[in-house]
Amino acid sequence: MKEHKGGKQIQQKGKMKWVIGCQLVIFLFVLFGFSLIWEQKNFGGVTLSSIVFTMIMPLEGTSGSFVISYLLKGLLPAVLVMVLEIAFIWFFRKKWMAKLLKKTGWKESWFLLTRKKAVIFIVGMLALTFGIANYFLEISSFIRSQYVVSTFIEEHYKEPKTTKLVFPEKKRNLIYIFVESGESSLQDKENGGVFDTNYIPEMTRLEKENVSFSQNEQFKGANVTVGGGWTMGGMVSEGTGLPLKLAIQGNSMDKFEYFLPGATGLGDILKEEGYYNYFMCGSDLVFGGRKSYLTQHGYEDYFDYYSAIDEGKIDKDYFEWWGFEDQKLYSYAKEKLTNLAKKDQPFNFTMLTVDTHHIGGYVCPKCKKEHEDQYGNVWSCASKQVAEFVQWIQQQDFYENTTIVICGDHCSMDPDFYAKYNIQMEQRKVFNVFINSAVQPQKVKNRRFTTLDFFPSTLAALGVQIDGEQLALGVNLFSDKKTLAEQYGYDSLYEELKKKSKFYNEKLLFPKK
Repeated sequence: MKEHKGGKQIQQKGKMKWVIGCQLVIFLFVLFGFSLIWEQKNFGGVTLSSIVFTMIMPLEGTSGSFVISYLLKGLLPAVLVMVLEIAFIWFFRKKWMAKLLKKTGWKESWFLLTRKKAVIFIVGMLALTFGIANYFLEISSFIRSQYVVSTFIEEHYKEPKTTKLVFPEKKRNLIYIFVESGESSLQDKENGGVFDTNYIPEMTRLEKENVSFSQNEQFKGANVTVGGGWTMGGMVSEGTGLPLKLAIQGNSMDKFEYFLPGATGLGDILKEEGYYNYFMCGSDLVFGGRKSYLTQHGYEDYFDYYSAIDEGKIDKDYFEWWGFEDQKLYSYAKEKLTNLAKKDQPFNFTMLTVDTHHIGGYVCPKCKKEHEDQYGNVWSCASKQVAEFVQWIQQQDFYENTTIVICGDHCSMDPDFYAKYNIQMEQRKVFNVFINSAVQPQKVKNRRFTTLDFFPSTLAALGVQIDGEQLALGVNLFSDKKTLAEQYGYDSLYEELKKKSKFYNEKLLFPKK
């Protein structure tokens, strides 16, 4: 009886702190629910680790469409639900509500908020929320990665600094193209993809005419490594042979101003060998920590959205998609490569496209309506632009001594496009092709490999001899040495990489000075 009176006093006499506190908790649950729906709609397949990493990195350069989308489809619905809920409570206090309840036979006490009911509700919602979030975001796996210790990385890590690398007498130029969300899965089934239609026929032709490593007899590319499922993670895994892992301990997260200072990546090695490292993208390079990573690992110069404004190539008010579109990016890339080729110095020109970013991609003037899905049309357009850019390079005088590597940075996060055809994440692989390689592979088909293996393979394609055929956790795919995926299988490899590594944290992530 006391509990009933206490609940009635909370509702009717207005113990506002308690009521406001409960409403705030309810709002947070509702907001989390709509946020999770929005996240799965926009970033299906990402894990908590990638979300946390992105949130602690600089968010400048985020596409305004995502911000607006979240405000309209994440925050606004939560606010509307709470407005309706509060309106219900307000109407419940009216005398006519008591009469209505009396007519229906419902007891007023059923609707009164008591402390006991509030506790049961909150505990129940916490359990439900964790269960749903864990299913989609792998929260338990993330927690385990912070506490369950493994020595796997330490035991298998091959230090690039101390590994003997022999470059050819005449060093080859490198053009490395990260194709945003590039998957070999976008091909038709006959060519190793998962669709009935080949959305990237020009890229398929590049695979057939050059070296492309595959997990079957067709063109089924690389598995995304742990910690490599988003752009920054993909760039790190392909550029250093390491997964991008977090160490959420103490105040360590604020130390990301120093990006993997203990690691040695492709940019570091090439700079040491006299290369000029240059990076180009059509968005704000600061986003996601990309600028910190690149400038701290050998890249001397870069060109991004704000560079285009500073150089007068686009107006200060111009903003399309994430900055400027790929049509402009390829044009600026041709200009820069022409200038780099005039220097008496080998160069590494790395670029990141953006039109094929989710959701739906960016429809540029070159895009044609060849397919019923917008994303499919964007990819067909992207395929043509990649092939045209390669063709232009091949017509230049510097091509003879230049190797081109084209890889996806990760698999696409566009959930609707793949869900429509009931395509599962495990079916999808990362695109790769090595053009004008200095060496030929010993085995191309039926390999088991991840994006970690692109690091030493890129150097091998430049004609670099690698002692032991391994750097960091990546194995040279041009050699006959088994990759870690081939030695242990994907499941065992991923399980070990997810766990906490003291070696990774203390020697690579936060090394002591």
